[in-house]
Amino acid sequence: MPNRKPLPEPEPGRHHVNELDRLRRQMRLKDLAEMIKTLEELKHHAKTSQEIVNALEDIRENLEYLESDVKHS
Repeated sequence: MPNRKPLPEPEPGRHHVNELDRLRRQMRLKDLAEMIKTLEELKHHAKTSQEIVNALEDIRENLEYLESDVKHS
């Protein structure tokens, strides 16, 4: 997908980035990449609508977790 928007970079002077921040960012990027891979595989290999619904529900839960993790960091 060519229109992938990257995660925003921390603003120098506004955000102090430590090792934990860097590790969390790497984890978020990995999680998002896995979600994209799942969606691309689903697009080509899904056999039932229930399979699609289950995969989308898992992704929704993962996104909610990532959102709450960002708010608490």
